[in-house]
Amino acid sequence: MMTDPFWPEHLIEDPHRCPDKAERVREMFNRIAPRYDLANTIISLGLAEYCRARLIRYVQDRPQPPERILDICAGPGSISRVMARKFPGCRVVAADFAFNMLETAQRYRLPINLCFCCADGLQLPFQDNTFDVVTCAYGLRNLQDMERGLAEMHRVLKPGGRLAALDFQLPKNRLFRPFFRLYFTRILPLIGSIVTGTRRDGPYKYLPCSVATWYDEPALVDAMIRVGFSDARSRRLGLGAVILLSGEK
Repeated sequence: MMTDPFWPEHLIEDPHRCPDKAERVREMFNRIAPRYDLANTIISLGLAEYCRARLIRYVQDRPQPPERILDICAGPGSISRVMARKFPGCRVVAADFAFNMLETAQRYRLPINLCFCCADGLQLPFQDNTFDVVTCAYGLRNLQDMERGLAEMHRVLKPGGRLAALDFQLPKNRLFRPFFRLYFTRILPLIGSIVTGTRRDGPYKYLPCSVATWYDEPALVDAMIRVGFSDARSRRLGLGAVILLSGEK
């Protein structure tokens, strides 16, 4: 367990270059697991629920209902639980590499077609061509190697299967962008730290810095194409602060 700050100044400038980023991210999420859903509800101002609904709507638009869904970086299963109820005939697997997140999920009333798996998104313990749909909400940015993670998602999808992923981007709107930056870099870290009981050098300091130094929208689509996805595209949600990435195998 780390005794130094989660993100000292020399690392937080660009956390994606941190050689032990994965371990720091895992420790962060293990610590905030008990209050993760509560914090998201408060700090997202309703945006999390709206974007989650858009992702699920995209999954529902498949010509045939999915038989197997994998939700990567699932946390306590916020999206997994909804999908399991939306698709009662589907087997939904919620995977996360932070064990405390999966343990926290057991506090909820879980659908019988939902199961949890402690797994690293860079080394998924599933055979090729297993799932009809792979989802990932706000997890791509946290992977040590994002392109390798996309390649793993592509590998476990069946031919014709779909990927749907949500993550943050800096808004393009010149009027909204300054207000977003103020909230995202000043107010959100304070509220998140209070709700989860973490230090100011923790998860909610990492969040805005990891967004500001991450791939932009075209680079994310290009990465999806490089690992083999077809019809790779992105669309802006929530006043441009969130993108929905999608593609097919």
